[in-house]
Amino acid sequence: MPTKRIVAQIEELVETTKPVNPPLPVPRYIGQLIAMAKYWESHEAATKEHPGLEVGKAFTKPYSPDLLTGLAELISEEHTNAILPADGPSAELKELAAKGKAVDEELDLALTTVLDDGVEDEFDKALAVAKTRGTADSSEWTLAQSLKDKAAIAEGLEDKLSLLGDYDKKLADRAQQLGAELGDLAKASSRASAAIARRNVLIGVAEKAVDQLERIARYAFRDAPAILDAMPTRGQFARS
Repeated sequence: MPTKRIVAQIEELVETTKPVNPPLPVPRYIGQLIAMAKYWESHEAATKEHPGLEVGKAFTKPYSPDLLTGLAELISEEHTNAILPADGPSAELKELAAKGKAVDEELDLALTTVLDDGVEDEFDKALAVAKTRGTADSSEWTLAQSLKDKAAIAEGLEDKLSLLGDYDKKLADRAQQLGAELGDLAKASSRASAAIARRNVLIGVAEKAVDQLERIARYAFRDAPAILDAMPTRGQFARS
């Protein structure tokens, strides 16, 4: 992992960078960054034949070979976080949400029935709040909260609910369990979305760094075509 100093420098750049929707597969960005860092280290110092990349240090000052390598590592980490849940939890989350919705609706109907007595108390108020979470367009996260809220309300109304002849006493337990499971999966899905967003901002930083270094290289090695031709390019990685 990059040092704290490099991470801090990257975070400063992140604050002024817009995310990039990567047109290339992410591993190719990582490969280009690593290759560009090695190229920079090899051609930074001036020689008798050319001024070296240090001629443009006033323009490349926010960046360094270590920063490029650090970017590659952070992009790789966020990309892994983004894709790991993609194969399972999305389908699993959808299936669990469907089960949760059915239980939520059944428990909601039972609670509404026993509370429709013309007297407003703390249970009515709690159910009114829970109903706003269990709507048709609820996210998985709010549906999970609705299930847990209604399960808690049902515990306090167990005597009244038992008066409903066919009320399933295990319904509240199922709601509590589904709410917990759904909440955990929704958190994982949320982490994946956050990882994608951060990865794309880091790629934006990488693109700016590479653009700047390419410009300096074209100037520094204008009389050294062999060195210029050895520079890693987007085209090279697009074809790889």
